[in-house]
Order: sequence, then structure tokens, then C-alpha cells
Amino acid sequence: TRVLPVGSYQLKMRKARRVDRAERVTVKAGRKAGVSWDLEPDFGVLSVRSEPPGLQVLVDGKEQGKTPVEGLELSVGPHRVELSDRCFHASGEELVIKRGATRTVDLRPKARKAGVEVRAKDPKGEDVAAQVLVDGRKVGDAPGTFTVPMCSAKLEVRHKKHGTWTSVLKLREKKTTKFTAKLGSGGGPAGKGFVRIAPGTFTMGSPSSESGSYDWEGPTHRVT
Repeated sequence: TRVLPVGSYQLKMRKARRVDRAERVTVKAGRKAGVSWDLEPDFGVLSVRSEPPGLQVLVDGKEQGKTPVEGLELSVGPHRVELSDRCFHASGEELVIKRGATRTVDLRPKARKAGVEVRAKDPKGEDVAAQVLVDGRKVGDAPGTFTVPMCSAKLEVRHKKHGTWTSVLKLREKKTTKFTAKLGSGGGPAGKGFVRIAPGTFTMGSPSSESGSYDWEGPTHRVT
């Protein structure tokens, strides 16, 4: 509140990211003059969604989080919206943000592709037909070569009689990786830091008498 002499005044209101507003106000003797304005936003609001979700969003080259991104305030004018992810081809859209408007951009980038060539063998080493699944989805039957998303994580080869063989996938775009599923062997190659052993019974752990052993390595026990 401010006391002003009688007269006419040019009143101007300014706020960050809002449109300035100015009007002439007349102050009369013995009367209170009040002004209440809602300043118009000097920005628009953008939401970005993708299928699949969880992809990095860039607006004008700057990272804005991963999809879905909601309620992003942008200055009025042209902007470039893009998705960035090593598993997908670049996808984006040019748009113009209008003052006070809300825009939603839905992007569906295409996955980068790779190949897997799969053969299946029974415990005797003979070729057999078997189902091939990538990340839980059937892609065909072995033997065969299949095009799959480059960032697929898990290969499974299933046979009704000889069980399931699995392997972790680390594929390269436009390259075909060969796999031979040895059914009945209990799985694919052992992961880093592990050694695959034959079925049976063995003693696990370190005896307390062993030099350099730790308490948590014992006691020794039989494992089947």
C-alpha cells in the first residue's frame, strides 16, 4: 500500500517470466484505488513422452531428464526436442512454443538392430530343434538367424526334453553373434568371476587350519 497525491499515474507491473502490464490509474480525493492483476505467462509448457519410456530428453541440446517429462516451462519461440539413447536411433521434433500454451510431444524411436545366429545341441552333441526367446519373447526356432534389438539382454533356448539354456547378450549394431546352446548343460557361459562345474557333491569352504583363511570362509560343508 502506498499513499499518493490526487492525480493520474502510469502504473506498471513486472515479474520474471511474465508479460509486463501497464495502465493509467486515477487517484481521487477520499477514495482508495486498488489494482489486482494476473500477469500473463511469457512461456509455454511442454511435456515429452516416449515409447518405451525412460529415454533421455534434450531440448535445444540441453538434458531435461528422462521420459516422461511433464510441465517443462520453455520460452516463446522455436525449439528442438530430441531423444538420446544408445539403444535407439535419433528421434526428434521441431516445434514452436506459444505464450501460455501447453504442448505434448510423443516420440517412438526405432531400436537399433543386431543379429543372433543360434544352434541347439542335445547332451550327445547332436543338433536339435528348439525354441529361441530374446528377453522373454519368442523370435523363432533354432537353428536360425534372427534380427533383434541391439540392447537385448537375455537369450534363452528351450527344449521340452533337454531343458533351457540361457546366455547374457552383448550385441553390436548390424553385427551377427553366433551362439551354440548346449542343452542339458545347465546354462550358457559362466559370468565374469564364476567357474562352471560339473554336477556332483563337493566340499565347500576353508578349514580354520588353512593359512590365510578368513572366519567367513568356514566352516567346511558338503554341497551337492
